[in-house]
Amino acid sequence: MLSRIAIAVFTLFTVAGYPQMESQRKDSFSGFDLVDKEGNIAKPKDYRDKYQSLGAYTVLDPKGNQMHFTYASPGSAEYYRRNGKFADGTVLVKEVFGTEHAK
Repeated sequence: MLSRIAIAVFTLFTVAGYPQMESQRKDSFSGFDLVDKEGNIAKPKDYRDKYQSLGAYTVLDPKGNQMHFTYASPGSAEYYRRNGKFADGTVLVKEVFGTEHAK
């Protein structure tokens, strides 16, 4: 049973690097749309359906085991493989689930 969830959303960008984002766009995606005027980052809608899963792993911890899931915005993994770095505007979402289990 999953008992708690934490979600971290990271947007990687610099204003000067905005043109790089054009090369990774699919379906009119722009990570810049998730950042408001104050710099607050919003969680993308439907990221589990639209973002690419980068992987999942389990952390065994005496204080509480966790499951971590990481997603990347559309086209960003392909861009990374081609260029060895994430494009400006890339969005990474990391979910951390606390777990409960019986002995």
